[in-house]
Amino acid sequence: MQWRFSMKQLIESEVEYFAISELVQQLYTFIPGLSISPDVDSYPDSGYSFQPSPSYGLPGKRNSYSQVILEDILEDSINRLNSAIPQQYRKDAFKQVLSISSQQLIDTNESFHKLLIEGVPIINQSYDQGREERAMLIDFLDYRNNIYNIVNQFTIHEDNYQKQPDIIIFINGIPLIVLVLKKNESANDKLREAYDTFLDFKTTIPSLFYYNAFCIISDGFEAKIGTISSTFSRFHLWKYIAGFIEPFSCVNQLELIIKGLLDRETLLDVIRNFIGFEKSERINPGTGLKKQKNVKRIASYYQYYKANKTCGRIQIL
Repeated sequence: MQWRFSMKQLIESEVEYFAISELVQQLYTFIPGLSISPDVDSYPDSGYSFQPSPSYGLPGKRNSYSQVILEDILEDSINRLNSAIPQQYRKDAFKQVLSISSQQLIDTNESFHKLLIEGVPIINQSYDQGREERAMLIDFLDYRNNIYNIVNQFTIHEDNYQKQPDIIIFINGIPLIVLVLKKNESANDKLREAYDTFLDFKTTIPSLFYYNAFCIISDGFEAKIGTISSTFSRFHLWKYIAGFIEPFSCVNQLELIIKGLLDRETLLDVIRNFIGFEKSERINPGTGLKKQKNVKRIASYYQYYKANKTCGRIQIL
């Protein structure tokens, strides 16, 4: 396959449109955030030339602005992917996802990641003495058997804050990827500004990040990926795409991430096999007390490429 890449930097009004249009080409369904707002009366014009495709699943209106999961899509996906499990236990799995929480954001995120990868544990009492089963939230074996939505300007109210992330990618109704976009029109470090906005979101609307797999920050040309625990220096590039590494040195990096990492099959592979948590203990020299630190890691593009090549899963084009 021959890719055409953009070499130019984008102004603010173009960045969001560019990202959405590229994702639509990757067979994601675009949902204007306003169209599923709790108080919307009719389907508004997004102002974009592409419109949602019903074949990929359209969510209904949100119950409230505090709702960060597309609940009808998630519930339908759990039912569809786990039809062998009795309905009452599928409902229990759905409730477990909605109610997940702990004192530390990173711990909540780790708990959900385990549910995402391994499935939600339920005790099926249809068997003598009960039997533990797992309700899957995503079909990792067939990436086409999932619903991929991109939602822009998704307003979230939490505590006394109101925030509106630029783009959120939902898989089966779960907000797994957040894109923070800034314009690159001045000498200011817009990529750092995007990272600072990401930090602000974590503080003000943390419930969104209970479910987050990773984040993307971009100024419309430069773009990097990181996790909820990544410092700015730990956000990194993604240069693997379509079977070869670093196709161009001056290509638009946001486009590389979308065509490479956000390719639906690659994305599920990365989420399932190349994200992990690392715990370490540090001793405070003043008090002598131990403090445990939990860090979420996502593989670099080269680690992903090398691991899959070693396993024979990549054919160089």
